[in-house]
Amino acid sequence: MDNAAGIKTDLLLIGELLSKSAVPMLQGLDFGIWDDSVICNAVRLSTTDLSGLSEWRVSARPEDLQPGRDVVSLLMNSATRLKLDDAPNEQLNLEEPMISTAPIVEFLSSVLCRGNHVSKGDCSWYHGIWQYLRVFSMVSTPTWHSEFYFDGLRQAYDEFGKPRILISGTADYSMLAHVLWVCKQQRSQADVVVLDLCETPLFLCRWYAKSVSCEITTASADIMTYSPPNPVDCIVTDAFLTRFSPQERVSVVQKWHSLLNRSAGRIITTTRIERPGTDGMARATPAQADSFRHRAVREANKWVDFLSATPADIGVRAQRYAERMLSYPIESVSELEKLFTQNGFTINSLQSVDLPGEMAPTTYAELIVQVKS
Repeated sequence: MDNAAGIKTDLLLIGELLSKSAVPMLQGLDFGIWDDSVICNAVRLSTTDLSGLSEWRVSARPEDLQPGRDVVSLLMNSATRLKLDDAPNEQLNLEEPMISTAPIVEFLSSVLCRGNHVSKGDCSWYHGIWQYLRVFSMVSTPTWHSEFYFDGLRQAYDEFGKPRILISGTADYSMLAHVLWVCKQQRSQADVVVLDLCETPLFLCRWYAKSVSCEITTASADIMTYSPPNPVDCIVTDAFLTRFSPQERVSVVQKWHSLLNRSAGRIITTTRIERPGTDGMARATPAQADSFRHRAVREANKWVDFLSATPADIGVRAQRYAERMLSYPIESVSELEKLFTQNGFTINSLQSVDLPGEMAPTTYAELIVQVKS
C-alpha cells in the first residue's frame, strides 16, 4: 500500500545490529522524521507496562533531530534489505520467527508443559523463557552449530536420498528448521519425526512445519520407550545427552543404536564438555544466576520495541532458568568417544569448539557417528 501511494519503502533485518548494540535506541525505534526538520518519537514512560505508549514527543530542536538521523543512516547503510516483490528472500531461509512465537510459547507452556528430561514435574519455567533467551543468544541451540548440522545433514541426504530422520528431543523448532532448510537446499524430501516428552515443543514444531509448507510427524514419548514402525536413517539432536546421568546416557545411546538403520545409520549431535561438580552435576552458582538475570535485562532493553514481556519480567524468569537448570556434563572428548564406540558405533567426525556458553565460556563437541557395519 505504501508503494502504491508513491512512498518508497525498505524492509530491513535489524536483529544482528540490535544484538551488537549498534543501534542507539533514542526513546525507542518508533519515530518519524518529516522534511528533515521535525522528529516525532513514541515514548514509554514505564518499563513495567508494555501495553501501550505513554506519549508522543514532537521536536524541531537539532539536538533531538540528529540522533534520529543517525539511526536512519545506520539502518539504511548497515541493515540487510529484504525484497518486497515476490522473489524469495534468501536471507530468511533459516530465519526463525522467535519474536513472533516467544509470547505464544510463554502462554502455551503454562497449559501444555507436563515435564521432560530437564524437569520431571513441570518444565514451563524452561520452555516459557527459552525463546526470549534464544533471541538474546544466551542459551545453547543448534544455531551455535549451524554449519556443523548443515554439513552432517547434507551427507545424510546424499547417502539416503529421502532419509528417515528422527529429532530426538528438542526445546523448540530450531532443530527442525535446520533439517527442513537442508531439505529445501537439496531439493529433496525427508520423512521427519520429532520426538519429545513435552507437548510444548511438539506444538511449536507442527506450527513451524505448517508455516513453511512441510509435513512432519510428532511423537510425545520417552526416548527409552519410543518404538517407530521402521528403522530411521539419521538421528539428530542438540545437547541432549547431558540431560542424563552417566548410567542413563549409556542406555540412551544403546536405544539410539536399536532405532537406526543397520546400513550406515548415523547420529548427528553436540554436547557440552565440562567437569561436573562433586555430585556429578553442573549448575549455576548464585553469582552466575544473578549475572544471567542482569544480562537478560540488558539484552531485553535492546529489543523492547519488539517484545511483549517487560525486561524486568524477562530478567526474573531468566534467573529462575539459571537457578533450576541442571545437567550431567561429559568430562572429556575421549569419554564421549568411548561412549559411542563401546555401544556399536564408529566415529565419522569429532571436533571441539569453544563457545560463549550460557553461564560461562564452554567447550562443545560436535559429533557424527555411524552404526558399525
